[in-house]
Amino acid sequence: MIENNGSAKLREAVVSGIFYPEDPDILRAVVESALRKASPGGTGASAILSPHAGFEYAGAVAAAAWASARDRTPGTVVLLAPYHRAEESAVWLPEAETFQTPLGDVEVDRELVDELEACGTLFRQNDIPHFEEHGIEVQLPFLQVLFPRAAVVPVLLGKPVPSAVDSLAKALSLVFAESRESTLFVVSSNFSAPASPEEARSRFERIMSFLESGDDQSLYEEFRSETPDMCGVGCLAALLRSRVLDGRTWSLRARADSASKRSSPSERIVYYAGGGWT
Repeated sequence: MIENNGSAKLREAVVSGIFYPEDPDILRAVVESALRKASPGGTGASAILSPHAGFEYAGAVAAAAWASARDRTPGTVVLLAPYHRAEESAVWLPEAETFQTPLGDVEVDRELVDELEACGTLFRQNDIPHFEEHGIEVQLPFLQVLFPRAAVVPVLLGKPVPSAVDSLAKALSLVFAESRESTLFVVSSNFSAPASPEEARSRFERIMSFLESGDDQSLYEEFRSETPDMCGVGCLAALLRSRVLDGRTWSLRARADSASKRSSPSERIVYYAGGGWT
């Protein structure tokens, strides 16, 4: 944490130059180009699923997800991501007032952060988990290009035990019950799978079927025995279990996987999915 202008707490960019370009002009050009190339279709999504791999691996998929919401003008964007290093079950909220990327600073909606913290003892404000995670940061350049005036509510889920997933779902339903039309929900998630391309593909298709049917329990059971959270499935289950998606329908906009980039045939395959609920 550093001091910004002598007072405001700032979460600095920590993976620029690693997961995405650190030069602001190049970064903006890359994001704008990816958004232009995103497949046409519905663009009024109220929630999206976007991967958090490096832009080289999943930038086009992330762009497709964000493009599915580009016709909206949300005042607030809720960013849900896993805390990969979590040793306990908790929902980590930031103390920071702004999050930084090479494109500038994004304001945190401190009032909504405080409202979420008041939802239970599992909700805690602590900047250390947010400094150690990249899942939220890699989403911010897309947000800054599409919705430069939006404030953010960054949320990290620790170990996705049933009580934590339920608590997060209930908190989202409660805090955003009256404002879901002006809020965009973003789940930052990757899907790991066995090394066999056939098994990986089959598992990914099961996941997509759970999203289409809204079957949060089957989605959760698919991954609950694995660590760490299969990179965001706990967040995804919580969103599906909440009331913020009532009446919304899932649509897959883009997909990719790491099979061709593996260093050995025994390396696990990661699937990246981008889509939205409209």
